[in-house]
Amino acid sequence: MVSAVRFALQYNMTPVPVVNEEDYWGEIFANWSGNGLLGNLAMDKADIGFAVRIIMKPVLQQSLTLTEIPVELSSKFIMGLMLVLSLFLTSTYSSGLASIMTLPRYESAINTVDDFAQSGLDWGATQDAWITSIQNAKEFPENFAIGTYIKEDVISNFHLMQQDLYWEQCVIMLRKNSVLLPFLDLFILRIFEAGLISRWQNTFHKDGRCLMIFTDGDFNYHGNIPSVKIKVTNDTFNEKLIFHSYGCQNIIIYANKPVNIFVEFETQIRLNMERFNSRKFLIAPRIVTENFEKDFFGLKQLNYVCDLLVLSPKSCSPNSEQLNIFNTTKEEIVFELKTHKYVGTSNNNKPILLDKWFSKNQSFLFGRDLYPDKMTNQMGRPLKMTTFTYKPYAVIGNKSDELYGSEMMTSVTFALKHNMTPVAVDTGTDYWGDISPEFTGKGILGNLAEDKADVGFEYVVSGLFLAALYMWENCYHYLDLSKFVLRAGATLLVPAPRYPNRKKSNVIKFVESATLVVTKPTLQQGLTEAETPLEPSSKFIMFLMLILSLFLTNIYSSGLAAVMTLPRFEDAINTAADFAWSEVQWGATDADWLLMIRNSSQPQDVRIVSKFHIHSYEELRELSKTGKFGFIIERLPFGSFAIEPYIQGDIIHKLSLLHDDIYWALCVLMMRKSSVLMPAMDATILRTFEAGVVLRWQNE
Repeated sequence: MVSAVRFALQYNMTPVPVVNEEDYWGEIFANWSGNGLLGNLAMDKADIGFAVRIIMKPVLQQSLTLTEIPVELSSKFIMGLMLVLSLFLTSTYSSGLASIMTLPRYESAINTVDDFAQSGLDWGATQDAWITSIQNAKEFPENFAIGTYIKEDVISNFHLMQQDLYWEQCVIMLRKNSVLLPFLDLFILRIFEAGLISRWQNTFHKDGRCLMIFTDGDFNYHGNIPSVKIKVTNDTFNEKLIFHSYGCQNIIIYANKPVNIFVEFETQIRLNMERFNSRKFLIAPRIVTENFEKDFFGLKQLNYVCDLLVLSPKSCSPNSEQLNIFNTTKEEIVFELKTHKYVGTSNNNKPILLDKWFSKNQSFLFGRDLYPDKMTNQMGRPLKMTTFTYKPYAVIGNKSDELYGSEMMTSVTFALKHNMTPVAVDTGTDYWGDISPEFTGKGILGNLAEDKADVGFEYVVSGLFLAALYMWENCYHYLDLSKFVLRAGATLLVPAPRYPNRKKSNVIKFVESATLVVTKPTLQQGLTEAETPLEPSSKFIMFLMLILSLFLTNIYSSGLAAVMTLPRFEDAINTAADFAWSEVQWGATDADWLLMIRNSSQPQDVRIVSKFHIHSYEELRELSKTGKFGFIIERLPFGSFAIEPYIQGDIIHKLSLLHDDIYWALCVLMMRKSSVLMPAMDATILRTFEAGVVLRWQNE
């Protein structure tokens, strides 16, 4: 609803709801009539249709309960003695039997879609629209949610299946061939890129761009594109004038020493929060010196710039050592328009002549594109991917076809699409690492911050960092974060519940005291020979009473034995809150697992952080054998988990999984701040996300 209303307001339209509470989604007939939401669209009664789709999964849980039936007996003293005696005579046998017979037994649980499909249980909803997506399916499908008719008073009669029945993409429907559809699609894509549909940006992002002009002289600009003029003094400028979210990605540098201004600008965009991923440069030196091209095209910063145009005037007069490009009118000037190579496996900063401009007749020599597309085909330019083997995100092999993992394959797909050479750089034992304010560091994050080169390459031509990197707030100050690849939750494997440490059971105490009760009156009140019944009928009655007492006491002793012999465990740790207030410690190989909650003020998060310890793989392997330590793992989409290698099959029975996450985050790829590769990488991530191939890469 919010998306549709915002779309209407975006284009100054009046949103008018057309509500149909009876037919719900409805259906469409062959004569273009219908009812409900779909019918309103087919008969042009509405322009847009949408509805929150919820799916009910009522699964009846049938339980079996055996009620304990205590029976109180009132009889004469001799009958009481016989009952007590029979209680202890039969307790040895009945306790073992009763513990088996009185354990609760249930019918087979319905946990998966296959279980439900094979069961005889029916299901239903208010509309048959719930089965539209699967009514023609030839195999068992999969998705879910809860209807409003499932109230709290009956929820205890149901439990939730562990799988989805099916899944669908939610869309907004319009009239066929509606002219509004292209604009609505664009609007939805912008919302999707924002990442949070519930949070809307109040500012309007225009397609048009502005110019940012750095000059230390007079430069009169009369174009139609808005411009921001930055005054240069002594080869420096006030950086506070640049970063005001102007949206200026086109940059002109017209100064005596444009090399210094260019280097300073590239430095400042790394130190500030505003991004310049699509920046284009026009370099126009006011005074051209002999070493200008050598100095400029030897800059390391050019490795991170794609769109560049350099004006290099060549005077027809052989006597000029210096030339002011806008201060000559008597002789013809030929401007050489150059850029750097950028693409290829080597010599990426090599100057390339694009065209020539003749000032006398105001014409170009070749008429070429002054900003050629260098991004689509990069001719084998290396894409350096700094990572380490961390299944299922990244698995490093020896060749490009031996790289696996959801994040690794996303970047490899990007490299192959743009004709780049994927090169994996292992970080060794530093793993994710960290970044300092001086743009130094270690591990994955440090490699990118320091722009380190790969072995065998002259420069760092590009940098891409992956391996379960979350949207860490501190990294945003130093690096670029891509669109999210997938959602991951951090949860824990904790010690499974154990038997309590009891030195003496209540059963033994009960038998000792009861034995005295039975023995003492039996010895003191024995029958004389005269009182002993001799007739067969008396013996038969006494035998019947003994048998009767056996069965009567079995009823009571069975229930008592079941309680006394059922296994008892310590309190289980099922949730993050249970773990926070338990005494169990936890740890991992790197402190980056705490980045999401380290600065949290919530008591639960503070408690969890205080119990964290850093250990090596070998130490964690030994701790896993004790059954007294917790271990971090990641809960991935599609029911998978990322588990460290120190958690192996021989100790998994000692651990149990938390039902919830201690935190969750979106996994992203990180690149150099204001990287020119980021827009193309974002487009690749969104396309792979839409195609659903991340699941396949994850399972490989």
